[in-house]
Amino acid sequence: MRLEIQCEDRIGMVSEILSLLVSSHIDIRLIEIDSNRRCIYCGFSDIPFPTLQKLLADIRRLESVKDVRTVMFTPFEQEHSSLYSLLEALPDGAILVDLKGNITMMTRKAEAAFKVTGADFLHVPFSQLVKSLNTSKGMWSRPQKSVKKYVRIANQKLLLEINPILAADEEGVKKPVASAVYVKTEAGRFDREIDHHPLASRNALATSLKNVFSENEVKSAAMQRVLSDAEAFCSLDFPVLIQGEFGVGKKRLSKVMFDYWEQQQCDTPVLVTHHAKDITLENIDALYSSSDWLVIEDIQQLRPSVQAWLLDKLAHSDEPNENFDTVQNKARIIGLTSLNTAQILEGCGFSKALYFSLSKLSLSIPSLRDRKEDIAGLLESTLSELSTRHGIPTPSVSEKAKLKLSLYDWPGNLSELENICTQLLLTKTHSHLEAEDIDFPSMEAAIPISLINNSLESTVKHWESALLRKMYVDFPSSRRLAKAVGVSHSTIAVKLKEYGIQSKKPD
Repeated sequence: MRLEIQCEDRIGMVSEILSLLVSSHIDIRLIEIDSNRRCIYCGFSDIPFPTLQKLLADIRRLESVKDVRTVMFTPFEQEHSSLYSLLEALPDGAILVDLKGNITMMTRKAEAAFKVTGADFLHVPFSQLVKSLNTSKGMWSRPQKSVKKYVRIANQKLLLEINPILAADEEGVKKPVASAVYVKTEAGRFDREIDHHPLASRNALATSLKNVFSENEVKSAAMQRVLSDAEAFCSLDFPVLIQGEFGVGKKRLSKVMFDYWEQQQCDTPVLVTHHAKDITLENIDALYSSSDWLVIEDIQQLRPSVQAWLLDKLAHSDEPNENFDTVQNKARIIGLTSLNTAQILEGCGFSKALYFSLSKLSLSIPSLRDRKEDIAGLLESTLSELSTRHGIPTPSVSEKAKLKLSLYDWPGNLSELENICTQLLLTKTHSHLEAEDIDFPSMEAAIPISLINNSLESTVKHWESALLRKMYVDFPSSRRLAKAVGVSHSTIAVKLKEYGIQSKKPD
């Protein structure tokens, strides 16, 4: 039975109501105050009707009481019931955990995922439900951010998303009051999240790292070899050095490798990226003692003190822990650099010992000019992504335009390709792109105005190569080009082969 007592807010009101209940020998089980409604709610077991009549009359006679009536539920009970119904309607199981780490609510889907009865675990530490979960001391008592953890329960893999629940205090400052744990199973939403992973649009991220990219993006043998090596490296613990020119996608490859590796783990590591010049001993010492991945951009710019510290860490990383028989957890170091080995070792004073420690496994991403077969596919995927981002229909591209792109040298690699695609989308209003829509300022500057390598022959060949590349867009076959420049077909065929210019008419 529940009573709703409407009254004024005055000191002693609750005490007087409790005194009446005690004098009537009523064992109160619940009391709740709603200051907004100016109501006091009392809950107790059902009592005989005559006793209830007398109690209601006595309460009405109290000073400042306006009315009293029976109700089915208190506001808190109604909110609690609504919250539980809302959680039950979610596609995932849900568990609420208080600041002491004890379970306060568990939905039926969560019970099914863990194969337990929720009532058996109410007010029980969450660690008893998931004994394999490794949590920090403040994870429940001072939750600050969302955390993802993979666990394996009864031979099934579960993804736990732990989110803090915040409430504003009297001064409006939001503070944590509990945590919500969303339980995702492989048979449910966990599978759907993998399917919609930003790097897994082909629904095959877990089977092969190559499937992250479309088939047309990785036609070249050079890029296929890089991805094969990267996939093999994912299962190892050694540092990886990723080299390549500016804009070839070194950072993206490190993210792809991490995402591919992360799916094989039962824990949830973190990918942390720092530029080398910003790294200090203090801000990564904690990272290195974890099992996270640490990506260091422009690794050749590491300070000498950090180089020495990192070399020492790598040298002792495989030694057993003093307190345990197992190897210490450590971050996996992924180094990124646009320099080649000679430039790093001879031109910037980088520690040779550290370089060879970091390059136990190495990947060299080819430049865009060395993977011409991939340009058409990269163009399509880049235009599609940018069109979605800017809300613009994706234009079609003529074969001549694709040919013009394939003949370009791409000094800025993928970054330059994205810039050019962005400019085309935002400045060209038609839905079909032709070769004349694409302008490369650097192509006009390709013809030298000074000797190359102090050689007239090299300079003439450079000029001839640039001119033939430009003309080949308008005359895309050796015979047509030979006729246009007034030389024999065999002469042009030899020159096209020498300069690496496509000599087959596009379909």
